[in-house]
Amino acid sequence: MEYTAQYFPNSAIGMLYFRCPHEPAKPHALSDSGHLSRFVPPDTVEACGGPQQYAALLADAILGGKEKEFTEAFEGASFESNRHQRPSRHRQATQPGGYAEEIEAEEGRLLRPLGQKMLF
Repeated sequence: MEYTAQYFPNSAIGMLYFRCPHEPAKPHALSDSGHLSRFVPPDTVEACGGPQQYAALLADAILGGKEKEFTEAFEGASFESNRHQRPSRHRQATQPGGYAEEIEAEEGRLLRPLGQKMLF
């Protein structure tokens, strides 16, 4: 396991990298390719007691099928998991009679040539 606390210059993102010690890399329990890396906030690593302890906890979570829950315990729910829970405040652009047609009706003029179709 390798850990770089500040993987990107001027950022608070670290990189945890599990690698197979064999050359070429062989599959291991965490990865079929022999390589596995994760971006991780350094304060999360420190909260676990350091890179070795964080790596052990992460490996246990991955092997137990609980990586998402483990990550969310430190970082909160991801955008993807929240995306489907919130009702959208925006109108779907693909609905017939979309926004452009509403504006055209309000202004009494076409915003596009007659032969042109709506892309969205």
